[in-house]
Amino acid sequence: MGEMGEMGEMGEMGEMGEMGEMGEMGEMGEMGEHVSVIIPTMCDKARGALLRRAIASVRAQRGVRLEVIVVVNGQRFEPDIVDELQARPELRVLQLDEGNVSAARLHGLRHASGAFFAFLDDDDEFLDGALARRVGLFRPGIDVVVSAGLVRRGGHDTPLVPASIAATVNADIAGSFLRCNWFASPASMFRAGAVRADLFDMRLQYFEWTYLFFRLLAEGMRMHFDDTPTYRVHADTPASASKSAAYAAFSLVLFRDHILPLDLPATVKRALRKKRVTALNVVSQHELQAGRRLSAWRAHIECVLRGGVQFLPYTRHLLLR
Repeated sequence: MGEMGEMGEMGEMGEMGEMGEMGEMGEMGEMGEHVSVIIPTMCDKARGALLRRAIASVRAQRGVRLEVIVVVNGQRFEPDIVDELQARPELRVLQLDEGNVSAARLHGLRHASGAFFAFLDDDDEFLDGALARRVGLFRPGIDVVVSAGLVRRGGHDTPLVPASIAATVNADIAGSFLRCNWFASPASMFRAGAVRADLFDMRLQYFEWTYLFFRLLAEGMRMHFDDTPTYRVHADTPASASKSAAYAAFSLVLFRDHILPLDLPATVKRALRKKRVTALNVVSQHELQAGRRLSAWRAHIECVLRGGVQFLPYTRHLLLR
């Protein structure tokens, strides 16, 4: 599953998989734009079934000419699964020694030939008609199309983007993203002639898609959001990175060293600084829970000094423990 849900909450459930009227699509490969789909995977035995499901959801797409690129990254791959994939002529299988999902995406992109490209993590899936719908939403001046998606928990689908946020995205691209992360790896399609491959050259431990979003904004890329779900992610586990102290701590590095130095509008930078203040409070709480009181104090003091006066009542927790 890709990076999701950092910026906001889930919304109310919508109708699953309704793509709208797309017209007659024909059989795959007979018509439509050329779309490259890049699937990064460690290809280990435990994820074999998930990877096959992801590939099947891409191969089921109609109305586009597909190039499916599977990038096996790292050394933990299952040789039998790699052999199975390589035996399928409809797939292009690449291998990368480095076990890094961002590096795998970039490696696949550098081998892609489509007029448009998209990514799919090996435990996610596209809904029927996803790629043709996205292609159909491109207009002159649009560089990136981003779709709404669903998250499956306990056999039930829920929208990843609340309807109240989805209704505001196209009018306020940056502000809406800061309220809810609607820009995820399986959500996005890019126009190859506008979005350069080097923009995906990043070696971040976490938040790589958040950084990409602001990098695209800084480069002047224009986005369009579609509130019809075109993909499904499967819920993460309680031990996922998004719930870890390391994840919270890295968010401070992300803001300070990677996002704030970008050439972004002043209003966006102000909002990002407020997000960083909130992140400092989260880090302080994690440090306190781990018994690192001095580190918790340092994060709290910086939080308050940077304008987080609303977190002053939290001081009592540092004093009482």
